[in-house]
Amino acid sequence: MMQLRHRWEVDVTVSFVDDQGDAAAVESTVGSTDDPAVLAIVATSDPLVWTVQAIGAVGSTLEWAVQGDADLGEGVVPVVVHDQIQIVSGQAVSGSATYGEPRPMV
Repeated sequence: MMQLRHRWEVDVTVSFVDDQGDAAAVESTVGSTDDPAVLAIVATSDPLVWTVQAIGAVGSTLEWAVQGDADLGEGVVPVVVHDQIQIVSGQAVSGSATYGEPRPMV
């Protein structure tokens, strides 16, 4: 799992391997998240590179996934790379004060 600041984005490069751990090709890729209104995944010009954007509520933890077609022919054999991202707040840059109820000094 990765932590990503609210309103920030990160590029994610996915790769696929065969049963021996060697690099394997896929035909096409499709990205998705649990809730695109909170965590978006956007395609780039490279089908193995996706931009994940933290656009929703701080504290949310969502899963993203990229599915590829491993068949390389007429059929479809789905293979999935996935992980989670937790949306966190940024570094403090300002502050505020809240006053209590005034009272006489004792």
